[in-house]
Amino acid sequence: MKKLTLSIASIVALSSLSFAGGEIVEPPVVTTPTQDSCFAMSANMTLASKYVWRGQDQNSGNPAVQGGVDVSYCGFYVGVWASNGDFDTFDALGLRTASSSIEVDIYAGYKFEVATVGFDIGYIAYLYPGVTSEWDDVAKEVYVGVRKEFGDFGVGAKLYYDFDNLNEDLEDGYYTAEFSASYKLPYDIALAGTFGMDNMAGHTDDYYYSIGASKAIDKFTVGVVYHGYYSDALDDTTDNIVGYISASF
Repeated sequence: MKKLTLSIASIVALSSLSFAGGEIVEPPVVTTPTQDSCFAMSANMTLASKYVWRGQDQNSGNPAVQGGVDVSYCGFYVGVWASNGDFDTFDALGLRTASSSIEVDIYAGYKFEVATVGFDIGYIAYLYPGVTSEWDDVAKEVYVGVRKEFGDFGVGAKLYYDFDNLNEDLEDGYYTAEFSASYKLPYDIALAGTFGMDNMAGHTDDYYYSIGASKAIDKFTVGVVYHGYYSDALDDTTDNIVGYISASF
């Protein structure tokens, strides 16, 4: 979920669930009952006024249609998520070398709970048809997350790491650290916020943050989110406000 610049290896410093990352309030999951209660399937669709991921606009300010499918079994899960967007790569002279209008994310992981604390360990690959033709060029991350609920209040943290994106000394890969909090209000209204930091090998830190509100209406969720992004290298801040409606099946 990135805005592609320079090269596939270097774009990681720039890109929701909706998988990873899209909306800060996840819609309710509707599972398909089977004889084995450990098995579940779910699908989601989202119409958003913008596609913003980790604080950055991924579709040149245009609306986005997003959706995904997840399958889980006893804590293990796999899924795929896609969105339209505006993704370009450029060479060292600033000339466009390739472009794509779609992003497809493939991910897998394992969720479990220890002493009422939830853990999530997984792997995600970001594909851009027309841009990423070789697997070695695909941006990939491993991640580990924790979350704790205190009644209507919840807090969490997640760390993403791209071990393929190294500096000239083949060390110090790119990582993103993200912290989140949410609060459930009456009438199925939820507040949520995030704060994250991106760090690429050999580059300065960038920061992103968001706060939003959503309301669940049966299988649908409607909401609005404010996104901010601060570039340390440019000493510049960008802002986006996103409205969305999502549905789960």
